[in-house]
Amino acid sequence: MTDWNNILKRNREYIKAKNKIKTQVENNRLQQLRLTENLQTLFQTILKSQEDIKKRLESPIEPSPHKDPPIEYGGIKTLDDIKRLFSNPDPDLPKSISPIVDDEGLLFNGFRIRFC
Repeated sequence: MTDWNNILKRNREYIKAKNKIKTQVENNRLQQLRLTENLQTLFQTILKSQEDIKKRLESPIEPSPHKDPPIEYGGIKTLDDIKRLFSNPDPDLPKSISPIVDDEGLLFNGFRIRFC
């Protein structure tokens, strides 16, 4: 019988200790929640001011400015002008740089220049 009494006594002590730990854990959680709430209220003004600063620093989106038309040169206007200027290249130029003139326009060093 004394063994059962000891077992019951230890069981009650165990339950009391367990409940005490449970309440301590709950109290710690509540304290942490209050801390986070306090921190949120503290940092809320700082975060708000940071957002205001970001809004001020961001430049407003503006439409791209009007691009000026390309400069027109009076030298080349027709296919005849191309042939006249590029058909007889300087003989000192290397062959890799020599321009080719055909009906489509000018092919110079791998790039095609077309004239309308």
